[in-house]
Amino acid sequence: MKACLIAWITVTWILNIALGENTMLKKKVQLKTVDFENCGPENDPVKLKNLQVQPLSDGDAKVEALIDVMEDIPAPIRVETVISKLMFKSYVKLPCIQSWGSCTFKDVCHQDQGKCLFPMMEEFNFPCQCPIKKGPIKIHRDKFPVPEIAFASAIVGDYTSTIKAFQGKENRQLACINFNFTLV
Repeated sequence: MKACLIAWITVTWILNIALGENTMLKKKVQLKTVDFENCGPENDPVKLKNLQVQPLSDGDAKVEALIDVMEDIPAPIRVETVISKLMFKSYVKLPCIQSWGSCTFKDVCHQDQGKCLFPMMEEFNFPCQCPIKKGPIKIHRDKFPVPEIAFASAIVGDYTSTIKAFQGKENRQLACINFNFTLV
């Protein structure tokens, strides 16, 4: 049963990617709720202090966040994400497809031809180069465009996610953040 659920999610994601702009079965998915907690020890040098996401009437969102970086952080920085969706009273880990889902990024400091590895980072004024400097990182976006997604009804639901960041060859943990969210 679990394998069937994973296969269904994977097929849905692949169809979203393959069909892209070429489908009329698209709609915006909104974030209904989001909660977070820092799950690492007190001495983790990166902490999420505040996160607010407010849906707008057109389906886009207003986003505000405050991240506290307590020391300069040099490259390399590895990031691991685990995202699971609640399906039939169990959470099912989602696969990594085109950098979305449960993925490991070996070095988020790496840039491809001078472009940020994650363009969304630049849109939110998040540092795209290392070292990441000590100090607060404030993210504020009055209107964050939410894309329309094919087969959106397969994506709505309750999710849990953990993001962990590690620095250097010694794999020193920089951050651990748990999220619980609902898409409608």
